[in-house]
Amino acid sequence: MSNSNTNTDTTTSQQTQTQTNNRNVQNQNQNQNDWLRQVQQNLTKNDEQRRMDTSWFHLEPGQKAVIEFTGEFGPVWKDFDQDGVNERLVYEYKVIEVNNAQAGPKTWDLSKRWSEMIDHYLKQGERILRVERVGAGMKTMYYFSPISGASTKNTSAAS
Repeated sequence: MSNSNTNTDTTTSQQTQTQTNNRNVQNQNQNQNDWLRQVQQNLTKNDEQRRMDTSWFHLEPGQKAVIEFTGEFGPVWKDFDQDGVNERLVYEYKVIEVNNAQAGPKTWDLSKRWSEMIDHYLKQGERILRVERVGAGMKTMYYFSPISGASTKNTSAAS
């Protein structure tokens, strides 16, 4: 009988230990999930603050935004390597990111190719565009689409 009690005690002890181990693993998993959630929230806050603090508009590959053109734009020679020589012509636009309007106008430098596309929309009176960036470096592509009802071409002449 004592052998039976010993086996029962051992089994009960093993079950208790297994339950304790399971609770510890669950607590560790919960702590990890809480940590990951907190880190993700803080990374998002950092990203938002950096976007607000800069005077430049920039999209990462795969990112989309809705932007309003202020009407301030033109060609500008830039010195990208800080040697005092302006070596590259860019087309500089002042834009306001609609979902971050409190940050105010930001400068967006573009190549001739993308400037021509934007100018096409501006000539049509479109001042708010949805833009998506695909790719990086020399393979960067931008896709533009006007936001309905945001153009300046439908202004009323009955004033």
